[in-house]
Amino acid sequence: MKDLCVKSVLAGLLIGFAGVLYLQAVVLIPDKTAGVIAGAVLFSLGLLSVIVFKTNLFTGKVGYINSFKTFWQGLIMLALNLLAAFALGLLFKLCIGESGALVSRFAKDWYRILFDSVICGMCVFLSVDLYRRTSNIFTIILPVVAFILTGGEHCIAFAFYIGSAPFTNLPESLLKLLIMIIGNSAGALLLRLLSYHLIDKPKESA
Repeated sequence: MKDLCVKSVLAGLLIGFAGVLYLQAVVLIPDKTAGVIAGAVLFSLGLLSVIVFKTNLFTGKVGYINSFKTFWQGLIMLALNLLAAFALGLLFKLCIGESGALVSRFAKDWYRILFDSVICGMCVFLSVDLYRRTSNIFTIILPVVAFILTGGEHCIAFAFYIGSAPFTNLPESLLKLLIMIIGNSAGALLLRLLSYHLIDKPKESA
């Protein structure tokens, strides 16, 4: 249990760290498009670190939940990931100042958030699963860059953004966070189901 908790906190901090890199790139690079692209590449360092260090990130593990035990472990991961990322967001706000770079993200409608979070969940699952199959770090980086550039929503990163942004409408932000959790989980589980039936299962029965 101690190992699970420590690795879950570390994963949340690493994704929060990725959020810091993204925000700084967007703010410091004058050209908006270049800033988002640079931020997307830098953000991938967070998931790369999570996977290489073998920490416990909910969005990277949820696609592999297959029992009551892994379900409860997933909930613990989620809670600690969110708390660690949120805490780092608060520290960012305290040391650097409130971030207004993501106003459009907080203004999204719920159905757009759900769609974007499903896409993100699929991309994160691809990062994890393709790396497991190939050990190629580019399979981690490319899906992360893809979901950032297409507006994907990552629930742990969003917890960091909530902490770093002004507390203008916290209940609404928490509702959107819940939608992201559902969407991230659905995207990962969908790809896991498809990969099992289309790729892994035929090999097992061969």
